[in-house]
Amino acid sequence: MRILGLGILAMLMAGSAVAQEQMAVTATSPFQNHLRSVMMVSPTQIYQTQNVKTDFQLGYQNTEGTTEATNTDFTNTKSMTDVYGAAVYAFPDTNLTLAVEAIYQTGTTEDDGKVLGVNVAKNEQDSSMWQFKPQLAYTMGSVILGAAVKMTGNTYEGVGTAKDKDNTYATYIPAIAFAQDNFEVGAMFESHARDLNPGTDEAMYNEPAVVAVHGRVAATPELAVGAVIANTNYKSLDDTKNDDQITVRGTAEYSQPAWRVEGDLGYNTAYYKEDTDMNNKNIATVELGTAADFKIHQNAMIGGLVRYEFGSDDVGGTDLAVSNFDIGVRGNWSF
Repeated sequence: MRILGLGILAMLMAGSAVAQEQMAVTATSPFQNHLRSVMMVSPTQIYQTQNVKTDFQLGYQNTEGTTEATNTDFTNTKSMTDVYGAAVYAFPDTNLTLAVEAIYQTGTTEDDGKVLGVNVAKNEQDSSMWQFKPQLAYTMGSVILGAAVKMTGNTYEGVGTAKDKDNTYATYIPAIAFAQDNFEVGAMFESHARDLNPGTDEAMYNEPAVVAVHGRVAATPELAVGAVIANTNYKSLDDTKNDDQITVRGTAEYSQPAWRVEGDLGYNTAYYKEDTDMNNKNIATVELGTAADFKIHQNAMIGGLVRYEFGSDDVGGTDLAVSNFDIGVRGNWSF
């Protein structure tokens, strides 16, 4: 957190100097990304839309965690389908851009296997999630201020005779960025949300705060490279068992008039405190992904994405592993 804080402070100081010297320059962008691209980490980045744009995505995600040891072979699987839509509007003759993103996700979580030689009753639970995220970006010279509210709702179907449970909560995302000519750099913060003592028919939630810094440069008119560094504050959820998780991701994007391709490679640090706290959800993982979009009309593109995350570790004769496969089709329409 201290390293990220110093990084943010340095960017703010540098950006302030740029802003003071170049306030007559309006932030411009050589970047045109789908809002769900991994490069899009902050509400400030919607400034890149010049008029009106809509994005959509239909995806499928499968996550599998395994625990293997003597007399133990246990698997947890989560399969989800999601529908995503977004709209962005840049107000003419102003410096204001507004956007809204919406997600609906539904699927099943399943536990199966044996623990210490005892077969675990096969357990399936259906769940659904919705998310609604209005956001804005306001440009002042080369400085961009951004803000978003992310509202989330979850429903978990009861297993056996148990009742269904649900919850709703909101997190808040202030952000700042600096953009000029062929580069952008910025920082964002997302607040935590917590309710550990919900009502009888409500599900508890405990979402960590996230702070991230991001930057990109268009090395040529066709090629851009960048990086994202994020800190997820898992330590605040339980400081006796958790450390914070650091994510470091490199990104690249290449554009031609008729198509564009994106790629990224990332690393997520483990966030358990002691070896005895290790499980297949908090071990270190590697992420890699790619996406491609093809122009089918003067103002429309359609494409797809594939992502894979994986990690493994062992402690005291127990082997832990996790894998996450994500595939989707997406598109956008600009006016």
